Amino acid sequence: LKKEGLLRELIRQINDLRKKAGLTPSDTVEIFLAVIAPSPSIPLPQGEGRVREMVKEFQKQLRKSALAQAVKIVDKPQETEWSQELELDNHEKLWIGLRRV
Repeated sequence: LKKEGLLRELIRQINDLRKKAGLTPSDTVEIFLAVIAPSPSIPLPQGEGRVREMVKEFQKQLRKSALAQAVKIVDKPQETEWSQELELDNHEKLWIGLRRV
């Protein structure tokens, strides 16, 4: 249930970024995610593993809901057309990047 809640929050944040970028539903993107700071109670490798696990488990749903061709976990923020940092409810800090395909 926690993973599904984080997924919904992540999808909402990605769609907010799409809106700020002026993207339309016909614009397909690649999504890049990087864990900047894990939850204070979980060290980085495990915190990053939770994000990877969630993305792997819900890859299809995430791509469909965010109108994305691909979702990639990266080690650190990269050059993308649009990006933002966010803090999830569990206090993990993520970087999201979008690149139009």
